[in-house]
Amino acid sequence: LTVWYAVPIYLRCSELVDGKVLIDESIRLIKAKSDNDATKKAKALAAKLEHKYLNEFKKEVAWSFCEIGEPWELLGDIKDGVEVYSRFIKESTLAKGKTKKT
Repeated sequence: LTVWYAVPIYLRCSELVDGKVLIDESIRLIKAKSDNDATKKAKALAAKLEHKYLNEFKKEVAWSFCEIGEPWELLGDIKDGVEVYSRFIKESTLAKGKTKKT
């Protein structure tokens, strides 16, 4: 029997942003038989997500695998509007370019 897991994948940027390391946290849905299986599939996906490109200053930027977070099993049916991830953030975070409701 396979079930859906939400698994955080973290990629590290080779370029500093405002003097700090930038990490991309991506929550991916993975269908697996167990949390160990979900982690293994997430690691394989993370390897495919690694990439390099030239930024606007013609400097190479690399995104590389950092780590896999703990997978959590999603309960219930996967359908429109189902919550996958939720966290509390400061309102000031929204003012820094996050999507606002219109």
